[in-house]
Amino acid sequence: MSKIVQKFASDLDIKSKWNNIFTSQNPFENPFKSNFKELAFFYPTDFYHLSQKQYESILKTVKSIGEQSFIVSVTENNKTFFTDGDHWFCENPTYAGYKNLPIFLESAIYSTAGNWGLIISHEMHAIVSGNDAFMSALVKNYSMFDEDLNKLILNWKDNDNKWLNKVLPTVCNKIKK
Repeated sequence: MSKIVQKFASDLDIKSKWNNIFTSQNPFENPFKSNFKELAFFYPTDFYHLSQKQYESILKTVKSIGEQSFIVSVTENNKTFFTDGDHWFCENPTYAGYKNLPIFLESAIYSTAGNWGLIISHEMHAIVSGNDAFMSALVKNYSMFDEDLNKLILNWKDNDNKWLNKVLPTVCNKIKK
């Protein structure tokens, strides 16, 4: 059964769940805790949402590691997003249900169990990481990581890409070819 429910941060213990995964809200650096050793990029996203293929790969991966739910939080320009931001608890949501969420700023999708997370930027990329089981399954479930990474690198070639050069060494080895 698909379920998306808007919740108050206190109902979901957002800060505790966030801090199990992330060290920052910044999608232009590696925002993940040090126990998440590898990362990947989705590019391009569908503005502030994942594309259907990207989203379905996350859903399939989440299920394959025994999880059924996650949280979506709007994170951009909100230093107090833990308490004042928009948050949704999602359990097996359809893509249509996810796409209908009113997300118009940078946001994060992350595990209620602390096993994975991703942040979607205003530049239409998502940076994603998780534990080894999650990353291995995600690479199997999304065949376009290599293509996405090459597009992202090409897009940033003529821009200030110091942030990208800094995180590229941590891109999942299963993706690099």
